[in-house]
Amino acid sequence: MRAIISAIISALKSAFGVAAAVLVAPFRYLASMTGGGQAAPPEMRMPEPIESAPARVDMTKMYDEIAAAIMSWSVDSIIADGPVAAPPKAPREVREWLQGLTRDECAVLMESDKMSISSHLIGLFSIPGVRKVQPLTVTAWPAEPVSFGSAGFAAIAALEAIEPDRA
Repeated sequence: MRAIISAIISALKSAFGVAAAVLVAPFRYLASMTGGGQAAPPEMRMPEPIESAPARVDMTKMYDEIAAAIMSWSVDSIIADGPVAAPPKAPREVREWLQGLTRDECAVLMESDKMSISSHLIGLFSIPGVRKVQPLTVTAWPAEPVSFGSAGFAAIAALEAIEPDRA
């Protein structure tokens, strides 16, 4: 029963819709001839194309230069037996970091390659035995103990120079 009533209501709606369209059609025709009627819809703005991001600058060469300067600084610091002046072309954060490195960290940096030092500077990978790039306090290196590679004549002469009354 419900389906029958629903079908009758649907048919009546359609009939009234057609009748309304027939009754309104002459008025629409007259309005279009006299220039009346609804105004045209406002013109829509077209979306502007998205500007592509500026091309990324390749920083590889810069990081290679900084890594080479750090390797050179490490060698100079080990030879001078203490931190030397940081390379001027290194960024401020790196210069503050270099001044607080220990002898062992300098030795590790000296033996590392440019790619691993660059990765350590960026924070991508860390070099084992080297602290991350951060401001470090300047510390004096303790004196390195004298060690001899062999027990030959050079070692005996060095011991005599250190302790002359022992020989």
